[in-house]
Amino acid sequence: MKKIFILFLLSWSIIYSQDSTQSKAFKSNQPYSRYPLIKAKYPSYQLLTGFLLLQEANNGDPYAQHELGLRFLLGKGFTPDTVQAVYWIKKSVAQNLPFARFNFAIMLNNGIGVAWNPFEAYKHFKYTAEAGMPTGQYAFGIFLTDNLVVNRNYYEAYKWIKKAYDGGFEEAKDALEQFKKSGFAFTIDSTDTQQNRAEEYLTPNGKAELMDQNWELDFFDFENDSLSEDEEINAVKEILNQNTEKLKERLGISEIVNKSGLQDTSAAELINIAANSG
Repeated sequence: MKKIFILFLLSWSIIYSQDSTQSKAFKSNQPYSRYPLIKAKYPSYQLLTGFLLLQEANNGDPYAQHELGLRFLLGKGFTPDTVQAVYWIKKSVAQNLPFARFNFAIMLNNGIGVAWNPFEAYKHFKYTAEAGMPTGQYAFGIFLTDNLVVNRNYYEAYKWIKKAYDGGFEEAKDALEQFKKSGFAFTIDSTDTQQNRAEEYLTPNGKAELMDQNWELDFFDFENDSLSEDEEINAVKEILNQNTEKLKERLGISEIVNKSGLQDTSAAELINIAANSG
């Protein structure tokens, strides 16, 4: 099984700090400052050079759009630019990638690059919960514990947080224990659990439903780069050492190069041609 590296944006000790403005049942339980940005385990877009990634994003690839948005947000390979980050992440959100909508909810709930809007954040968290994302189920459940965005509903909150825990989101265990300590113990009726509505939520524009949904997630660290310098160098070398025909196709310049009769088909020259060709 592939080893998964998890980097936390904030330590859980900070995340669970006390806050008297929260509900009596839970302290510091709102989603803001709690959930790291997440990335699904899809083709290694994080290893692509910024140029190639931009091409994939412009070609409409929602995963590349999401990755590009995160890079602009985190300043990885690009000058930090929240306007560009929001632009590309919203492109991915429009194609209904659940983890893109989750990250956009984080931005909305924290006012990162967008106007603070916990109501819109709630809608996106709800979407991800109903699409089957454990982290989204947890966030949605937490929203239901306070009368800040929607009416408090401890039963529904418990149900969704329990779903998150059953789905493998270990941090949900602490919230479930808080329920018990506060005197809330629910028995979830199996007939009451909502049917997974992922198909309904993944098909409005006929794109996202074509892609396999894989919920292995990474946590982004705003302070530390997830790749060492040596790893980044090796990743670029891997791209540059590709078969030239494959690289030409990937850069979208096969026809240009073939018509020009170019003799120098080194990876560096091909990238230079692609850059000059727009």
